[in-house]
Amino acid sequence: MSGARRVIAVGLVGLLGFGVGCGSGAEPESEPSGLAAPITISRGGGIAGTLYETTVDPDGSGVFDEREAFGPKVEPKSFTVGDAELDRLAELAAETPFEEIGDATTPACADCFVYEITYGDERLRVDSASLERGEPGDPAGPLISALEKVGPDPDAS
Repeated sequence: MSGARRVIAVGLVGLLGFGVGCGSGAEPESEPSGLAAPITISRGGGIAGTLYETTVDPDGSGVFDEREAFGPKVEPKSFTVGDAELDRLAELAAETPFEEIGDATTPACADCFVYEITYGDERLRVDSASLERGEPGDPAGPLISALEKVGPDPDAS
């Protein structure tokens, strides 16, 4: 092997070996998955004046509570959310601009539903009329839709 080839070969071996043994060998840290705090959606209003509240905790446990303005108290129902669904809720909550939306309810919204979502220290309020028109509360739509699908169906009889 000529001198130049030997230098190139030694250089390549050195470059290839440079990364070996460097670092801890541990996997890079990934973003934590799942919810960082409990998330709650409340929906109230409508013609019947119903109120329901669904809360999902970071461990996947959840509670659905429903009250009717003129009906008997209904016992809260417990449920469990799987890891993939928890991750999806966390992703949607991270994408929802809580502060930007704030309180996006409209004063002249007779018989519409008002949604309130709390996640940790963040809170937003929107009504069904502004969601349907694509107004300021619209970015909350995907999170509202996902939260309405966890637990029992509030519109089922």
